[in-house]
Amino acid sequence: MAGADPYLSFAARYDAFRTDAPERRAFFERLFDRYHVRRVLDCACGTGDDLLLFRSLGLAVVGSDLSDAMLALAETKLAAAEAEIPLVRADFRELPEQFADSFDAVVCLSTSLPHLLDEAKILRALASMRHVLREDGILVLDQGMTDRQWGEKPRFMPVVNTAELCRLMAID
Repeated sequence: MAGADPYLSFAARYDAFRTDAPERRAFFERLFDRYHVRRVLDCACGTGDDLLLFRSLGLAVVGSDLSDAMLALAETKLAAAEAEIPLVRADFRELPEQFADSFDAVVCLSTSLPHLLDEAKILRALASMRHVLREDGILVLDQGMTDRQWGEKPRFMPVVNTAELCRLMAID
């Protein structure tokens, strides 16, 4: 992931692929309440939508991302919402180098983890996330691709399907 920002040309279109769902808010509300979460790190925060969601739940939130383009859009979005949420450029495989404090929850959503294509990198990322969690903290991952889907290898999978936008993932 070193070098040029791989999300530079994609960042401006990223939000078009997301959909708002009231059940998503309810899910996080229940989960964070159950585990007494007060401080959250979104370690692949993208353009910041989930940061705003978590802040609206009354949580202390920090966002990090490897992409400068994504962080720039998040900064603009947070400023427009008058939300003072710290943003840090960080590789989620190296979180302990950026964060000395621990978090009640670390979230890694929107299929960010599968962008790592080998097991050693994934394990390094998971260990990094665990290292910045409090002893009884929780890690919340959004895989995107299930074992069943990987095994059956469907040719197309709907990712977003709304009246305004349909996005299919084509799998070779």
